[in-house]
Amino acid sequence: MRTSTVGFKYLLILLLLILTSCLSPPFDISPSGTHEKLGTRRFQLQDPRGLVVQAWYPASGEGTNRLDPIIEKNQAEAYVRFLPVIEKSFEERLQSNSYVDAPLNLSGAPYPVIIFDHGYGAFEKQNVSQMEELASNGYIVFSINHPGESYVTLYPDGSMGGVDSDRYPSMTADNRKERKKREELTREFFQVFQAAENDEELIASMRMFSEFDYMTPLEHPISERTRDILNFMDALVEMNDSGFFKTGLDLVNIGMYGHSMGGNVSNNVGGIGEWPVSLKAVANLDGPQLLFSGQPLIIPQVPFLMAYSEAAYTGGEILDLSGCNDWILNMSAEETWRVVFKDSAHANFSDLTYVKILEGNTTGDIDGREMGIALERLLLAWFDRHLKGKEIDLVKLKNSYSGWELSFKE
Repeated sequence: MRTSTVGFKYLLILLLLILTSCLSPPFDISPSGTHEKLGTRRFQLQDPRGLVVQAWYPASGEGTNRLDPIIEKNQAEAYVRFLPVIEKSFEERLQSNSYVDAPLNLSGAPYPVIIFDHGYGAFEKQNVSQMEELASNGYIVFSINHPGESYVTLYPDGSMGGVDSDRYPSMTADNRKERKKREELTREFFQVFQAAENDEELIASMRMFSEFDYMTPLEHPISERTRDILNFMDALVEMNDSGFFKTGLDLVNIGMYGHSMGGNVSNNVGGIGEWPVSLKAVANLDGPQLLFSGQPLIIPQVPFLMAYSEAAYTGGEILDLSGCNDWILNMSAEETWRVVFKDSAHANFSDLTYVKILEGNTTGDIDGREMGIALERLLLAWFDRHLKGKEIDLVKLKNSYSGWELSFKE
């Protein structure tokens, strides 16, 4: 497998350039569900952090009659400012399938709720295709943007914020000497990780990895994000009592999932055991669980899905970290699903998987479109099983896609 050694922030920038220069509307990933009209809405919580949230949901009409762009103009321009390229026109930005501020379709309410947490340095719209697929199948999906940590935060009033560098140190090596040091440490970790023969040794390798000086800065944003999610869960109760989503939310059936760091946060939230609303299932998309010094082991207290790629960018190295969270699966008393997408890379769990020209590079050798559709089908089956109580034919699901290795523990 050939994969690019660039951070996820730069993968998003690359996606932006491709979307604005090579493709044209409409967004060609069509949701499969029975809810043909979809809406999307951005809002800000009145909490100390001022969380910005974007929702996708079944709609009863087109509202403003404006399809939401995959990336807003000022968000796109924020990315371009960091690149040595000529500023582009964004008038023909790729459109999603969701209408801005369309009315919520209450005929099927209340809808189970799914919370999504994005990867480090990314933003709330990195997985729009999944948001729309889930919404079209009768879910309300909320994606959280974390002010000061998300790469771009677009507020409802049109203002914009970026990364607070005082609170979130850059994860990029400053010079060649630092890059070489990271690569040496990462190789040392990988040797220990590969040699692990049981859960105890696997956990020890992840503790070793988490204590490297280029990984420890992640402890603060993971902890803060976890609090953000709990605050948002608290807000769901009030949102269901009044306002746009009034009576539309099924607070007895809540799910959560995230990509990369967002996967770590999903694990953390799932392991708390008590929530402001009723959490029923979590999923982690390719997020190696970091175990910082003094931190106890966190095992989800709800059903847990772990999805792995075979190539993740870490400390200047491309590594196959599939299996790094197997100790969680083994220790969980709840139902678990484990899936490895063969020949995939870390970025395949975002909308980048649908960009054909990235295959064999930033998104691995796997057919990105086929993987993206299979991943959407997997997430839908997972949440349908645990939030809607649907019977899922696990044998049929396992055999539905040749590009994964899928196993279950009930």
